Amino acid sequence: MLVDDAGWPGVVLHIALRGISFEERGEIVYATVSAGESWDSFVATTVKYGLWGIENLSGIPGTTGAAPIQNIGAYGVDVSHHIEWIEAYDCKHEEVVRFSNNECRFAYRDSFFKTSEGKRYIVTRLCFRLSRVARPNTSYPGISAYVDATPLDNLTPDDMRTVILAIRREKFPDLSRIGTAGSFFKNPVISEAEYNDLLSKFPDIHIYKIDNSQIKIPLAWLLDRLGWKGVCEGDVCAFEKQPLIIINCGGASAKEVKKFAGMIVEDVHKKTGIKIVPEVIYVADEQQ
Repeated sequence: MLVDDAGWPGVVLHIALRGISFEERGEIVYATVSAGESWDSFVATTVKYGLWGIENLSGIPGTTGAAPIQNIGAYGVDVSHHIEWIEAYDCKHEEVVRFSNNECRFAYRDSFFKTSEGKRYIVTRLCFRLSRVARPNTSYPGISAYVDATPLDNLTPDDMRTVILAIRREKFPDLSRIGTAGSFFKNPVISEAEYNDLLSKFPDIHIYKIDNSQIKIPLAWLLDRLGWKGVCEGDVCAFEKQPLIIINCGGASAKEVKKFAGMIVEDVHKKTGIKIVPEVIYVADEQQ
């Protein structure tokens, strides 16, 4: 979230519900976690117990309750791939209800909980479907290259977590020192025709096919090619190692961050015809 410089004119609730439990059913293990638990600590716990499923999502900050709202994802895995159900408090009817995976209407960095109707629900608990059977997901180019260069025979979930954290350290800023909301924009999903047009300008572009009609473009790669890596405007910068991440070097206002993001949106559209969309949510800005 990017909160307006004037702040938020209302009450802010911090979800602090805690607790993790496991239920084994053969090779499947259902992990139920309360919404206030740290996401990365939860991932570390599942890895500790030798469970496969969410190890590729290591190193992402935030709470477990926030994870499904944005449908967080990284390195070939979306959190929605492993969610069995979600419990949430309905502020309108003052009751706790349960949503199946399908009812959450997950999509790329999206879910039912981001809709106008869904915003009345507060996520309180989640259940994940994990496995004791080894299913390492090394399809993402960065992972496969790292694994090939690092001898890790008989990969374990802990091995995969180690790989993921190593890759993230190479690409992402130290959150204890640098202000950032992580990836500021969604990777654009374009049509085959739009891709062919883009290919004529960038013959070496990397892509991820979603299906026969939709193609996901790695925006970090594109921003790098457009010269945004390391670019600064005052105290706001596109991170020198990963231009998809906008960082606050210490004194930037929310207005300045939003202006810088707008410059990137305009430049990408002008040079590629693609309209990129912020992944970050603007809270209480001047248009609300």
